[in-house]
Amino acid sequence: MKKLHTSQIQETVVHGGAKRKLLIAKDQGHSSSHLQTMNDAHLEPGETFEPHAHADSEEIFYFLEGYGEMTVDGETFDITPGGVIVIEKDEQHSVKNTGEETLRFITVRVLH
Repeated sequence: MKKLHTSQIQETVVHGGAKRKLLIAKDQGHSSSHLQTMNDAHLEPGETFEPHAHADSEEIFYFLEGYGEMTVDGETFDITPGGVIVIEKDEQHSVKNTGEETLRFITVRVLH
């Protein structure tokens, strides 16, 4: 069992702009799981994170607050609260906050 609270986790910046709190990481003692990472992330209005892909995992995005756009392999989608997008292995993806409030989302990466 692992119990934590986000107030105990330091925020970092990843992919050139997204701020995140790394909730769970495989290298933190979850070696028997296929779970790679779980993050509580956000972008402020106008911010984006640079396009990237994961060769070893899928990534699930669950959007909690705010509005934006996600681009996956050159195709752009509107994102709104409650939206879920699953990024398959090797798909290039990025997110941009197009709204006037914080865009907050949870990401979960699962190893293949």
